[in-house]
Amino acid sequence: MLFDSDGKMIEDSRPIGDIGISLETQNAIKNCFLGSVLASTKLLPNDSFSIKKLFGGKNGDWSETPLQELYDHYARLGNDETTAMDNARKDAGKLLKTLLIKLEKRSFRVKKIHQQGHDVNEYCLIINEE
Repeated sequence: MLFDSDGKMIEDSRPIGDIGISLETQNAIKNCFLGSVLASTKLLPNDSFSIKKLFGGKNGDWSETPLQELYDHYARLGNDETTAMDNARKDAGKLLKTLLIKLEKRSFRVKKIHQQGHDVNEYCLIINEE
């Protein structure tokens, strides 16, 4: 489940639309994200995460992961490296958001931040104190 910064549940995401990759690849990417999110929130439950934190910087080499297909799609369209990566990151963000909305056993809060000239969704685990 996903909640906005005011605590309102985000019921469903806008349709992703055609992002140029198969549903099979989209599901493989979501599975990759799920493993990363679960590991990140297990190890650092109080830290926020984003596509950039999970799959950027030192983790920015997407080769041998299903995320590479997002980049390859935009490269095949003739985009330069920077544009292809920017578009791939946006699509990755949409896929992550749809994954978090559909999770039933964990809840997350999203907030939009402005970082290095881009609006970025940053997520954090909502920890139930029971």
